[in-house]
Amino acid sequence: MSAPGPQTESTRETYLEGLRGLAALVVFFHHFFTLFYPEAISPNTVTVHTHSRLMALLRGSPLRGLYDGNFAVCIFFVLSGYVLTVTFFRTRNPNIIYRLAAARYFRLVIPAMASILLVVVLREFSLYNIKESSALNLAADIAVPSILFQDEIRLGGVLWDGLVTTWVSIRRPWELMNLVLWTMSIEFLGSMLSFGTAVVVTGLRQRWLVILVGALCFSKFGGDFGDFFCAFLLGVMLATRSSWSVTNAWWPVALLVFAAILGGYTNETAFYAPLRDLAPWFAKPDAMVVMRVLAAFLVMVAVLKSGKLQRALSTRPLTFLGKISFSLYLTHQPLMYSVSAFIMLKTWTTMKYHQAMALDFAVTAVLCVGVAYAMSRTIDRFAISVSRRAARFLVADEPATSSRSPRDADTARSRSGD
Repeated sequence: MSAPGPQTESTRETYLEGLRGLAALVVFFHHFFTLFYPEAISPNTVTVHTHSRLMALLRGSPLRGLYDGNFAVCIFFVLSGYVLTVTFFRTRNPNIIYRLAAARYFRLVIPAMASILLVVVLREFSLYNIKESSALNLAADIAVPSILFQDEIRLGGVLWDGLVTTWVSIRRPWELMNLVLWTMSIEFLGSMLSFGTAVVVTGLRQRWLVILVGALCFSKFGGDFGDFFCAFLLGVMLATRSSWSVTNAWWPVALLVFAAILGGYTNETAFYAPLRDLAPWFAKPDAMVVMRVLAAFLVMVAVLKSGKLQRALSTRPLTFLGKISFSLYLTHQPLMYSVSAFIMLKTWTTMKYHQAMALDFAVTAVLCVGVAYAMSRTIDRFAISVSRRAARFLVADEPATSSRSPRDADTARSRSGD
């Protein structure tokens, strides 16, 4: 799953933090279910071992979107395209784009590298227990062990992979030390695509149409990962509107519900059978990612238009999760592969399965939030500081005659660490 991009330190649009926090929570549930209720994710385990018929039913229902990590990742990508370019479209100041682009690599790579080193430490001290636990509950076929159990890990290779390879080539999850980092190259390259697109179209009268055509081309001709880059461009397209008129009507809420249902699309679910016929138009064997990107776009539209949704997403718990979402995204899976799997092994024969998993979930949630909070206050802040220094070093100061308002200047400075 989101991969999410990191969050700003301060922003007036707190509901976007809340949306990011909610998406991070969906990814958390997705990975927990993958490891401990695999029948909620994959049909391959249902006929062999089912801990919960309810989970198996959820997998085949429209409610799957509530815990579908890939849907949440698409929300992250649309959100990144929007957040990274919206201030530029409001001010037309190219320095904003140049500084964000100069800061982006440093902002992403430092926390990501820290998460890789966390995996190395956990593995070297034999604290990864996922191989044993997934063999017991038959999650091994979807909880891919990746390279975690190879005979030797070379530090030089780890550093090169974390600092270079992860960012310039798109990798499959099972090829990485920390599986969630498969989204990082897409996040980085998608950010650069968003910046470049914003600069190119800024002088066009119908720029939204040009961006939409580009997004559709990426989806149709961009290969396996083209739909994800389409998500970034859809976010940029939303950012081209200088302002959104907010309404308290119920139709955006209804749109959000529809998007959540669409975000749970799977090929094997009878409920979505009418949508499967759309796959050949996209020149793809299936339309799963396309449907999730479309659903994520609709989520953003609903949130940007609805005062009700904005107020709901601006609540303290969700905005708190939004502020730590990048750290939570990077660290939750290594902690699940170690601590959560350890708890399952210890409770496998002493407690009923659902009781043990309830305990496991509670401990894991508290631990992951605590670690993410600590990381956001230390490593994440350090990454923000380094990225801002890099932006100031690489990009000249804008002219003193700039027409930007103080509010726009503050927003741009905060987003140089986004």
